[in-house]
Amino acid sequence: MDPVNSPENTGLFLTREQYETILLDVWLHKEEEACGLVGGVLPSAIKIYPVANALHSPTRFRMDAHEQVRALMDIEQNGWELLAIYHSHLQGPGEPSETDKNEFAYPGVIYLIVDLSKSKQTLRGFKLLYSSWIEIPINIKD
Repeated sequence: MDPVNSPENTGLFLTREQYETILLDVWLHKEEEACGLVGGVLPSAIKIYPVANALHSPTRFRMDAHEQVRALMDIEQNGWELLAIYHSHLQGPGEPSETDKNEFAYPGVIYLIVDLSKSKQTLRGFKLLYSSWIEIPINIKD
């Protein structure tokens, strides 16, 4: 089976409200990288979990451990999966950085990047496959 074109790489579905929740979190923390988790059942997100950036850095993030564990426990208790991790890049790029690749710890989970370097925020999804990032479609449904 071709891992790049497998059914699990067909995309992530977010509702308009979930998409706006991520963008609002990023906007509220526009002086630092915002971050959070997305729980659900492939391919659909069910809940967005904004998590504080413990580093309060404009160029890196580390999720607050207590908030991250609480979110992961809620995902597990609901019988969902961790579908994605999101964070923002204040000055780009609109794709995972070398630091993102080096610090990524959740194989198979989609990495969502919100790029704030352009006039309009963009949200893109990626999966790490054989040490290379492949882009995953993000579908916003009303």
